[in-house]
Amino acid sequence: MNDLLATLDGLASAVWDLWEGASGDAEAPCGIAALATARKSGGGAARMVVLRAADRRVGTLEIWTNTASGKVGDIRAEPEVELLFWLSGDQLQIRARGIVDMSQGSKSTWDELGSGSRLNYATSPAPGDKIDAPDAAAPEPDRAQFTILTLRVERIDVLSLAHRPHRRAIVDADGARWVAP
Repeated sequence: MNDLLATLDGLASAVWDLWEGASGDAEAPCGIAALATARKSGGGAARMVVLRAADRRVGTLEIWTNTASGKVGDIRAEPEVELLFWLSGDQLQIRARGIVDMSQGSKSTWDELGSGSRLNYATSPAPGDKIDAPDAAAPEPDRAQFTILTLRVERIDVLSLAHRPHRRAIVDADGARWVAP
């Protein structure tokens, strides 16, 4: 077991090591997360996203999305979100909370995307649009739909279910501290 919660010393650094090691690798631990937002219409929404980049120097995590997706509207209305990472082998839950900044993806990043990946950033049909059959969508890639979501991490919450009793710690502007699981 990767015992991140053996001590508070180095906890934040160990979490950032995981995030930086997963950047752009959906197969890596922490490569995929659930993004939780508040819905404009009320309630909450969660969806799986790929962690594209992590930068501990500035405290940011980056994911990519289609501008037409529901999450973009949700974030415009309420930019505070959480990313939830689950490391099943270690029975470890890591949550990152913060504020999201949105920007259009750069031309150089767009140019590096393969043609299959570019289909994720299509004008029509938009994510969630009704189609007649599962294979009826014929998306047309559009760089204007390529949006980068950058989460400025304000709080890290780590919970280990492998320990008995469970262990939990918070890292934020006040430092690292133990909290009840």
